[in-house]
Amino acid sequence: MLLQIKEKIKDIVTQKKDMFSIGEKRKPLISNRVQRIAIRLISSFFALILLFTIVSRVSDSTAVARVQVSAMTSAELTTKAEINGTIDATDGISIILPEGLKVIAVNAEKGKKVNEGEALLEFDKAAIEHEMESLEDEIYILNQRINLLGIGSSDSVLEAQQALADAQEAYNRLAANSGRNDYADLEAALTNAKNNRDRVITATKQTLIKEAEANLKSVKESAENDIGLAQQALSEAEYGTPAYDSALQNLETKKKHWENAITEAEAGLAAAKNRTDFSNEAAVMEAQAAIDTAHSALESAKRESEYSREDELYAAGKDIEAARRALKKAQEQESVSQKEAEIESLTYKSELSDKEKIRDTLQEIMDHDGHVIAPGSGTVLKTLEKGSKTEEDVEAVTISRNGEGFVFKGSLEEESAENFSVGDTGELSYRLEGRTQKLDVQITAIGTPDEDKKVLVTVALPDGNYTPGMSAQFSLSKKSETYQNCLPLTALRSSSDGDYILVLRKQSTVMGTEWIASRVDIIVRDRDSQMMSVESTEDTLNYSDKVVTSSNKAISEGDRVRIED
Repeated sequence: MLLQIKEKIKDIVTQKKDMFSIGEKRKPLISNRVQRIAIRLISSFFALILLFTIVSRVSDSTAVARVQVSAMTSAELTTKAEINGTIDATDGISIILPEGLKVIAVNAEKGKKVNEGEALLEFDKAAIEHEMESLEDEIYILNQRINLLGIGSSDSVLEAQQALADAQEAYNRLAANSGRNDYADLEAALTNAKNNRDRVITATKQTLIKEAEANLKSVKESAENDIGLAQQALSEAEYGTPAYDSALQNLETKKKHWENAITEAEAGLAAAKNRTDFSNEAAVMEAQAAIDTAHSALESAKRESEYSREDELYAAGKDIEAARRALKKAQEQESVSQKEAEIESLTYKSELSDKEKIRDTLQEIMDHDGHVIAPGSGTVLKTLEKGSKTEEDVEAVTISRNGEGFVFKGSLEEESAENFSVGDTGELSYRLEGRTQKLDVQITAIGTPDEDKKVLVTVALPDGNYTPGMSAQFSLSKKSETYQNCLPLTALRSSSDGDYILVLRKQSTVMGTEWIASRVDIIVRDRDSQMMSVESTEDTLNYSDKVVTSSNKAISEGDRVRIED
């Protein structure tokens, strides 16, 4: 059979060669012309159908969103929290000393139990005395600077006031030499207004002085009565008892308080006596307004003058106005300068207070022969070493009253705190000597929410080398119960109507079966960083449902989608 086929093929090839050699054309398979046209049209039609199908599928693939889906499953949710806080001594006493003091002896090593009043550290007394001398010089300089800031009005205001007076006097001379006497009443009114202002200024000053004197007298009387009561309480208390000590301290406090109050009242009286500027007082302002009115009337009358000196008078009036503007500007600048001086004074006073506290601390050390004394009884948790120096804002000694060591304290949001309880274990991280230290610790106490909805979390720490006040981070991780209806958190969507998810539903169309996004309202019962436990509000959610977790473009309810493999 195979040989026969080969022979037929050979015969056809030979026949074609003979036809080509003699120039004979090949006959078409379909000789009828109409049939050939029909076949070409049919072929073109199917080609167009194929082309439109390809274009439709390409367009559909670009217009329809591609989504990834997931189904509900059971899972445990993991709640995590990071708490930033500090490590401190339990019920501790921290002693912070001025910077740069050298320790020459350690009287209470770490772990030693000490009593109130017991020596803890000894410092170089000669160095402390030298430091106190420097501090006294600095305190003196600061006091002088504060006093200098309180000196009266600036020269610029006084000069502006004098310039205004000179301009007014020049104007008055021109008016007197104008050859007219019909301004006498207006000039008299202006003079009376000025005299009245001077009287008002004098009366105002006397009133302010009397008020300051009355205030000083009242303060002294109150001081005498208050200190007398405190002295009486001291005399009635038994010497050597806590009541006596308390009464003595109360007496010293009241003396200091009333000394400051009397000093302030005396300063107020001195200020009232030395005051020269009363322009902001109501009565003075009213008197000045009368001057301005009188002057305005006089100036108006002179502007109507027909004499040749009208231009000169006008210029003189302008000079007065310019002088007034200059005075106003000088007063405004003085006001700004006074505010700046107040700020500078507050800065000096703050610095003075800090230096006085340092001096008092050093004086207390000197009063105890160069020793730092325990302010209360307890166990030494931290102390400096011999030869070391104190550092700014760093505890030199830390004493625990109960001897219970150190704790970590930090705040957690109320919502997060509800997921944890006493006894839960976490990891504490802190930096010590340039290295990160980590400990497994347990929560020992959880407080109640404060006004900012923060909850204080306390963790007791094991024995170790800690620095009170050092920063630390407490990491918590806790698994929940097993939830049955869990979905990836990426499936969650929200609107003004609440939370919902998009579930794919099949729908038959002319193009075949398609996936349509359908909204299902849910309630989120619990969640973590990746999963959530949900409940359908209409009980329409099944384990077989395909829930959209992500898409390559924004989609909403009713959109056609394609599931991405």
